[in-house]
Amino acid sequence: MKCEEIQGLILTDYADGEIGPETRPEIEEHIRICGTCRQLEEAMRRDAREPFKSVMKELPPAYIFERVKQAIASAPKDKNDILENVRALAGQIFLPFVKIPRPVVAFAAGAMVIVAIVIARPIGEIRAVDQYLGEQASFMASLDTADTNGEGMFDTYIKTGAEKFV
Repeated sequence: MKCEEIQGLILTDYADGEIGPETRPEIEEHIRICGTCRQLEEAMRRDAREPFKSVMKELPPAYIFERVKQAIASAPKDKNDILENVRALAGQIFLPFVKIPRPVVAFAAGAMVIVAIVIARPIGEIRAVDQYLGEQASFMASLDTADTNGEGMFDTYIKTGAEKFV
């Protein structure tokens, strides 16, 4: 692991003693080798853990555990309930938008279609002009194929073309 990852773990799970047994040896080996990470771990231990060692642990009131148990018991158990909760949440989020009157929505949709047509039309015309010019250029190029003596019928070099007729 890189120092950034090790330092992140030192600040979270390692400092709390919650790091897994498979990761702990790797972190301890890195701390042993890397001075920067070792200093961070020592500072965490000194400043964040030591002051709280003398504090007595206090359990939360029993009613809190009962509320947690009730919340877990009343939580949705299958996918349909979860989907229903998602639908309800989406309905709450998008409800202000649903209250827009239908004529306004229809007008906005129609305006968007008209704008799309107006924008797309010039693009189509430009494509048609480009295609026409391409066809004309290829036609003109095909007319200037060389004769057997090496001269073209529609020679583009003016002097040569004029000498041909004189």
